[in-house]
Amino acid sequence: MLKKTCRQHSTLFAACVALFVFVLVAPPQVEAAKKAVKLGAATVASTLYVMAGALADVFNRKNKDYSLNVTLGGGKSNPQLVGVGKSDIAYSYTYYVGNAIAGKKPYKKKYPNLRAMVWLYTSAVHFMAAPELVDKGINSFEDFVQKKPRAGITIGKKGTGTYNIATYLLKEYGTSADALKKAGVSVRLGGGRAMMRFYQDKHVDFVLFHTGPGNGLIKQAALRRPINFTGVTPGMRQRLEKFGLVESIVDANTYPGQKKPLDTYGLRTIIFTRGDQSPDLIYKVTKTVFENKDYLKGAHRLYGFLEPERSVKNMKGVPIHPGAARYYKEVGAM
Repeated sequence: MLKKTCRQHSTLFAACVALFVFVLVAPPQVEAAKKAVKLGAATVASTLYVMAGALADVFNRKNKDYSLNVTLGGGKSNPQLVGVGKSDIAYSYTYYVGNAIAGKKPYKKKYPNLRAMVWLYTSAVHFMAAPELVDKGINSFEDFVQKKPRAGITIGKKGTGTYNIATYLLKEYGTSADALKKAGVSVRLGGGRAMMRFYQDKHVDFVLFHTGPGNGLIKQAALRRPINFTGVTPGMRQRLEKFGLVESIVDANTYPGQKKPLDTYGLRTIIFTRGDQSPDLIYKVTKTVFENKDYLKGAHRLYGFLEPERSVKNMKGVPIHPGAARYYKEVGAM
């Protein structure tokens, strides 16, 4: 009996020692995983993709609760992706977000829960003609679609804002990409990088490119082949305004050979989300954007337009998320 009792105490003691040793040598508890948040951008290497990558980088280094993960999308598709929950926060334009809220074209249903966070900049539709076309009297997009020269034109990639704007304008002028092809015009589709490569290699002589002012691909192409940035005529202004675009000025000397300001139209670019997203998350992302302006501007120059007051003013037409509103009220912008 005594031996049995000793054995029991010995076993209990060994177990206690083992537990004590485990507690001492066991590694500290792993920090709770960050909550993953999908940040919708656009195609790889696009302006919005680069901007999203920079924001995700600085946010993830400074935040312990959430992790921004960049996903592919587009200015046109992102409102729908956020609306159905495939993205949580995304980049787009007030025009598309507003139309998605109201269920207007190009959207087939309403996404009333979309909310604005940050206005970034106003984009610009670039109408670019080769010197060879200008010598033939083609000085504008209207000239090109009406005269239908035996030359090439690129109008973006299907699903992008560039392609959507181009398709709309072609329809306004009573034509289409297929009609241009039948008339002997070479119509090439592709993303921004492909578009400017088409121009550099002289596969096309006219480019319609909707992008942020100071696009690096345009700068590079202009160094290899001169570009004539065509103006916007009164008739074109009416059509662009009807489409929801607003006036946009590209400063002189933004591109090689561009000696005068480029008076064109564009869309207000914003970061947006859904109304049911955590106010804490949206507040932290909004605050990160403005408090890291210098870093973000170093990653992409278009972050240089950031100002809380301008942001609130330029998001009119899209309700502001309470989390973003909290930040704007803190800094006196609302």
